[in-house]
Amino acid sequence: MKIISNCRKFEALVSEHLVMWKELPIDIIEYGMDTLSSATAIYVSLDNIEELSQFFHESIRIPHNKKMIVAFKNNGRTTLLDFTSIYYIEAIGRDVHAYTENDGFQLKQRLYEFEPFPGYCRVNKSTIVNIRLVDSIIPYISGKLLLTLKDQQEIEVSRSYVKEFKNMITKG
Repeated sequence: MKIISNCRKFEALVSEHLVMWKELPIDIIEYGMDTLSSATAIYVSLDNIEELSQFFHESIRIPHNKKMIVAFKNNGRTTLLDFTSIYYIEAIGRDVHAYTENDGFQLKQRLYEFEPFPGYCRVNKSTIVNIRLVDSIIPYISGKLLLTLKDQQEIEVSRSYVKEFKNMITKG
């Protein structure tokens, strides 16, 4: 993705909101820029970046065979991580964290940005799990489920997300 703009704020917002689609062969051009693009282009104003982000989240899925690399912050350092190695992603207050087998990483992305990733499913208000790394599923109190991940971490699936989770695991 190429961002064409004279405004650093515009570039930063587009980069932040559309990080998962940075490999797409498109140009995002700030509305009003006097430029032509040889690629597929989307013209958007600063006020409509959230709307564009929502459109991307609802309409554009990441191919299942694509191994997206996501940047994470760990002790002030940025690390590149293959998203398939993430066991779960959790929001704690305003912070979002990803957990691998041996490490935890603070993210700059928002929790909802990871829902379109293949094999990931929201299981409660603050957690998304990698269903490929679920070791066992146990019926739990009040219609909930209790997941045990391959690293022995236990995560609760709330009642409002049980149906979505079951649909996700049955379709693979």
